[in-house]
Amino acid sequence: MVRKMGRTLQSMRPSMVRERILLFPKEGTLGQDRMARSLWRGVWVLCDGASEGYDGGGWARELSRCAVRFSSLQRAVHAARSSRFLKNYVLQDTDWSEILARTQGSYTTLLRVRILPRTVEVEGAGDTVVFFLREYELVEGFPAMEVGFFQQNPILISDRLNDVIPSFSSATIPWRKKGITSIVLATDSLAAFLLALDTEEKKKIFALFHRGTENRIWKALEEERARGRLGWDDLSFIWLELRKKEW
Repeated sequence: MVRKMGRTLQSMRPSMVRERILLFPKEGTLGQDRMARSLWRGVWVLCDGASEGYDGGGWARELSRCAVRFSSLQRAVHAARSSRFLKNYVLQDTDWSEILARTQGSYTTLLRVRILPRTVEVEGAGDTVVFFLREYELVEGFPAMEVGFFQQNPILISDRLNDVIPSFSSATIPWRKKGITSIVLATDSLAAFLLALDTEEKKKIFALFHRGTENRIWKALEEERARGRLGWDDLSFIWLELRKKEW
């Protein structure tokens, strides 16, 4: 099942950015991936909740919202953890078995982009990736441009109050100077698949993500899964088309 959220943005200034957000859960209607955005601030966040923990999707939702609200990601994590603790342990009347299950923690990656008139500020932890395109040509990626990056265990952020908050990687990309026309945030399985393609295949898939219908995209991804080139995982991307004349 496909969940679609958002269309052309109208809040920063009409038609400054056109977005497309598609979430393809591997099971059910939601999956574990979550996104949040502030149109006024030009901020988009994508989190990939880990299925191994207690509630990766719920934690990804809480953290993505806080990452939009707070400029400091450290502060965002503290705020999300405090809110999570209040909801899970203080306000809810829950039996001990449920409490013990929650103590194992929930985990997620975090990637945030902020679009400015000439640059894009990127910050995050984990293996969720942002790609910078010139038309459908891949120009740059953060935090990785190699498939090998996804063969290591990703950095994950937990919802447990006393766990160490990991260091966040960051970069500033001069999108206008580099002629960037689109920015694509993608969760790990989808990002790894894209990086493994040759140049022409990449362009075709990016064009499909940009212009294709949801059904065409879903059918293409299902075919790639059947061929063994795409892992069994939630697949999510945020496409941000930059309209230079409007900035």
